[in-house]
Amino acid sequence: MTVLAAILLYVPAGYLIETNISVQRAELDAKYGIQYSHCPQSRAELEKALEECRHLARADQADRSPGQESLPRTGANSDMPHESAEGGTSSLIYVSLSARAFVETDDLSDELRSLLRSAGWSEETSFDTDCTLYFLEDQTYGQYLNRAVSELLQKYNTAPAVLIDRFINRRSWSEDAAPSYQEAPLLNSRKNCSAVEVYYETFGELQWDRTKSLVPHVVTAQLPEGLDFNGDLCLILPLSRLNEFLSSRTDYHRMEVRGKFQDPDDASFSRLEKVLGEDSLGSLRYSRKILQDWYASMSGIRRAMTAICSLLFFIAGLNMFGMMLFQYMERKKGLAILWSLGQSHGELVKILAAEHIRNLLAAVSLGIPLSGLLCYYIYRIFRQVWHIAFTFPLRQTALIVTAACLLSFGAIWVNSLLMRRQDFLKEVSGGDF
Repeated sequence: MTVLAAILLYVPAGYLIETNISVQRAELDAKYGIQYSHCPQSRAELEKALEECRHLARADQADRSPGQESLPRTGANSDMPHESAEGGTSSLIYVSLSARAFVETDDLSDELRSLLRSAGWSEETSFDTDCTLYFLEDQTYGQYLNRAVSELLQKYNTAPAVLIDRFINRRSWSEDAAPSYQEAPLLNSRKNCSAVEVYYETFGELQWDRTKSLVPHVVTAQLPEGLDFNGDLCLILPLSRLNEFLSSRTDYHRMEVRGKFQDPDDASFSRLEKVLGEDSLGSLRYSRKILQDWYASMSGIRRAMTAICSLLFFIAGLNMFGMMLFQYMERKKGLAILWSLGQSHGELVKILAAEHIRNLLAAVSLGIPLSGLLCYYIYRIFRQVWHIAFTFPLRQTALIVTAACLLSFGAIWVNSLLMRRQDFLKEVSGGDF
């Protein structure tokens, strides 16, 4: 019971702490720490917001290259990202447009279909879901295309629409089913792009215009560096093709201009804030600093939880060790009788060791499944925030089981030492049998 309690206390608490830290750590180590955002209400605001992003990128590049004059860019070059000293882009500028996608059911991956069925989906002829179109600046898009699908570029005269073969289901189709919040491949084959059709223009009250549609050309699971994956079906296109998706009926409420910039020092945000000015359309957000502040505020809670877990584990281990020794002390007379019947010290140690090992195996065989279930239910509570698949707490389980084994073997070794110093003859002669 002591070993079982130690497993059930330590494994779920350790799983919660380490999973939360790893998820937040990944966001904290993102390439871009400063974000610009604006939701335009018209085409003029869209163009002005893009110009503000490019102005920030040029100012950022000027700060990184002392002595080099920052010249305004015109024509096609105005869409170019800026190279950082490390050789990568120091800024990422894009426009996102919300849309609606329909995928033929037969072309969905088996894993995704299983997740959808568990969420109550009735497996209709087509699966419809939210979709996001990302329009990257042309050079950024070209660099991404060369890395992701370079072998397919010769087939297309125009810039192809790239479908990201990833999806997270956040919907439930029945009251008694819950969404999975687990990532799965979208398609069962990366050759069937025609199975996906995207509608990007509305008329009336959220009615999608079926005459305005887009079918992706190529499929890959690789996202452009710095672009966040929100779980929706998403397509990547060049910014030069944005005009094809704009008309007099375009709902600009479904559009957002985003810019991401690196923050090599703490003064980067203040410099970009001054460049943007007070009368700007968009706003800057120091996302890394916000995460750092949150991380610092949570450090005390994490330390307290770790201290509590360590204390509980120490108490459980000490109690287990003490109970093993107490069990030996209670059986001293019984062991003395076995000795008088011809059992050697080594055989008596084996008897105690066999009992300890049986108890340990019973606790472990019961504790591992129960602790795994506890961790899974903790995951179900936090999965809307974590957005990661559940993983069995193997590290925490291995650590606590190893510690329990060491304590058991330590107790057996101490019992062996005590047994060698025990006067069995005195125990037998002084006993009342």
